[in-house]
Parts: sequence; C-alpha cells; structure tokens
Amino acid sequence: MPMSQLLHIRLTGPYDKNARLCVDGRPVKLKKNSFGSREATVTAEGERASVTLTSCPEVGGLLWFVVNLLLFAISLFGLFDVGRSKSTQVTDLSLALSLTGENTLSIAYARSAETGDGFVPTYDGAMAVERNLSYVDEGAKKRFFWLRLAKIITAALLILAALIFAL
Repeated sequence: MPMSQLLHIRLTGPYDKNARLCVDGRPVKLKKNSFGSREATVTAEGERASVTLTSCPEVGGLLWFVVNLLLFAISLFGLFDVGRSKSTQVTDLSLALSLTGENTLSIAYARSAETGDGFVPTYDGAMAVERNLSYVDEGAKKRFFWLRLAKIITAALLILAALIFAL
C-alpha cells in the first residue's frame, strides 16, 4: 500500500486567471494567501508525483467567437463588461517530483522572452523539469483583433439601428 505524502505548492508572481494546476492528473484549487501568492496543500500517493501548470489565452477552443459576442451582448454591448484577460501568452510547465514526507514546491512566473521559460520552479527534493515553455500565441493575437473589430461593428450597427428607429 503506497504511503501518502504531503505536497505544499506556492505560486508567486502575476497570477494568470486561466492557469490550471494539476497534480497526478487531478486539478488543484489554489487559494490566495495574505501576501498575494496562491497556495495549496495536496496529498499525493506514492513516492513520485507529476505536476503540470498550464495557461492559455481565453480566445481559444471551440465557439470562442460566438461565446465572446454573446457575453458582449449580455453586458449591454460592453457597458457592464467584466475585465477579462487579454493575454496572448501561453505557458506550460511539467515537473516530475520525488516525494519524501512533507515537501514544498514553489513556482514563480518568469515568462522570459530570452530563455523561453515560463516558470522558475524550486523544490526541496529531487525534481526533473520535463517541459517549461513560454511563447506568444500569434493565432490568439489575430483572434483578439477580429473579436475587437466585430464588437466595434456590432456597437456601430446598434447605434445606427437606434437612430433609424428614433426618427
């Protein structure tokens, strides 16, 4: 029977709302501490754990255009629009950790253009970095442009329709 190991995880730096942290394939919910960092304590089974942290732009996936235009219309055409991330940065981190009792993993956002690293992980045990990427998604930049253009055209048509019906 495998032993349970505790893994304390701290995420520091500018927090990305779209970041998804998983330990051994299970999503982990991070809580904000008094210093602004995000933390979680996870129980892992066995002597090894895999940790993945990924973030990607909001304008990805299926039906992103329709969903964003629908949210734009629901927010009364941008009047009550909530602030959403307009980041086009994609980051991906995958770690293999050796666990012994209580362990502490600290991950800081780096997003370095020179090295291409997205994070700087520090761990008090043996750690293997399998993947650490950071790059700008050019497709997301184009999608943001088209979304912004569609919102402007929709707002202009709404104003034009209001003027026509007012006369």
